[in-house]
Amino acid sequence: MRASSGSRRRSSTGRRSPLTAAYEQVYSERDKSESGSFAQELLSLFLQDEPAPGIEYEYRLVGQMLPTITAAEVSAMARTLMSDDGPVVLVTSPQKDGLQPPTEAGLRAALGSADAVAVTAWSDTAATRELVENKPRPATVASRREIPEIGLTVIKFSNGVEAWLKPTNVQERPDPLLAHLAGRRVACPARGLRQRRRWRPTTCAPPGCRV
Repeated sequence: MRASSGSRRRSSTGRRSPLTAAYEQVYSERDKSESGSFAQELLSLFLQDEPAPGIEYEYRLVGQMLPTITAAEVSAMARTLMSDDGPVVLVTSPQKDGLQPPTEAGLRAALGSADAVAVTAWSDTAATRELVENKPRPATVASRREIPEIGLTVIKFSNGVEAWLKPTNVQERPDPLLAHLAGRRVACPARGLRQRRRWRPTTCAPPGCRV
């Protein structure tokens, strides 16, 4: 397998990396995150000793470390991960009369021909045309009605589209963390979880949690 120099140095002016954008979104919604991801992070901490410093620390760490990683370092790491030392080729095919699986010689020839193909770096050029060439005309509000019983507002536009609007107030993280332990439901106050970092799942609930 061959690693090419596909990673190139790009100008950081006016653009953010997808990783930075993802961490910014999680950080901005840290007080409104559902407990599922929070519970999975704690589970990895308890079972695999995977660090769980929290999104505030991780967000600052990404902001400090990511700009220092160069394209040359990424290319060098890719070459170490995609070396020719001991490649493993897995071939799957359906069982069918008359269908012959590829031979070892054929697979080696296919890999060799793939390595001979020149790989060019991605050309990151801006689009020269509009993403939507024929923009739709803006619709006007045709009607508006309220459903006070459930706090819902229904807006109908002149093109027939309806928008159902309901403001929500997602509760913040002090809610109890629910888990299943040995077939039972366990509720742990989130504010005390840091004091139970050394607890390992057994048949008993951690201190301070109720079953």
